[in-house]
Amino acid sequence: LQFFEQCLKRRVRVVSAALSDKTQVSLLLHTYEDVIALTKIQVKECANGNDMSQRIGVLLVEMGTLYDQKLNKHSKALIYLQKALQVFQLRKDYKQIGDTLSLIGVIHVKKSANPKALKCFRDSLVMRKMSSTQKETAGIAETLHNIGNCEAREGQFENSLRSYGEALRIKKKIYPNEHVYIAKTEHCI
Repeated sequence: LQFFEQCLKRRVRVVSAALSDKTQVSLLLHTYEDVIALTKIQVKECANGNDMSQRIGVLLVEMGTLYDQKLNKHSKALIYLQKALQVFQLRKDYKQIGDTLSLIGVIHVKKSANPKALKCFRDSLVMRKMSSTQKETAGIAETLHNIGNCEAREGQFENSLRSYGEALRIKKKIYPNEHVYIAKTEHCI
């Protein structure tokens, strides 16, 4: 497992380079599969299986992100992200559930499935609020912004203005005045 983890780290560095090709991404995805298979074996054999299942969830998210961002295979990305979501739900890891739902929502936006995206973002917002001791985080603000985008696409302009307004209020508390994230939300309003 350690050998495959090291291979994985090396291949992630190669693929993260701007000039990486689909062959490198495919090699990386195969390495992910190997690491997940070995980690599943380790989960069955060791007492700290909870930590190992967390690792599997994180690997599945990374694979989904690769399929989405490097290969533009959104349906395949959704499969891996939904598997990761199941792992995090079993562990009741609300932060990871919220983050994964947000990634799924972004993919639904790319697939023009706005109602599904809106549901994912709303569920993500609930999970992110449950997981944080702070009620005003960057993740919450970005989720509110995404909800506003979906509501605007659905013609729910009053709702979208409320979502954007709440996102902007939070962003102004956590970012410097001239930050691009503030400008992005102000542009939408």
